[in-house]
Amino acid sequence: EYTERKFIRLERLLDDRTDAIVEFSNEHHRSPSDAHTAEVTLVIDGQTLHSHASGISYQSALDMVIDKVERRAVDHKSKPRTNPR
Repeated sequence: EYTERKFIRLERLLDDRTDAIVEFSNEHHRSPSDAHTAEVTLVIDGQTLHSHASGISYQSALDMVIDKVERRAVDHKSKPRTNPR
């Protein structure tokens, strides 16, 4: 539920053809301050954007990774996609 609320921020940038995959993991061998990891993969028009972040909780990791993915999606959408001849 928390993840779905956070992805509402990205809906204005993405269209219906975009796929999003969110993965959470907990690594016990890491320090407690960065043991929780969130990874997001977006497929926008055939291009893959992948970001990950670690934090003290899943919510903090998700907040950081959403910020990263949003910046990358804005950069991806603003680049011209014409093929020079």
